[in-house]
Amino acid sequence: MKELFDTHGVEAPALYSDHLIGDGQEMFEHAALLNYEGNRAKMLHRALMSGRVTCVAC
Repeated sequence: MKELFDTHGVEAPALYSDHLIGDGQEMFEHAALLNYEGNRAKMLHRALMSGRVTCVAC
């Protein structure tokens, strides 16, 4: 994903963040306070799921 952002010169309001290790719920809540949308997260040792996934924290 970072490569696509760099190649096409994508700038704010679209943001790319490297991997964050820690409390995913805390990160999600902080992103919500900043009105960030389209957050993507997964468990470190699990495969990435494709397709639309229903928010379980909403």
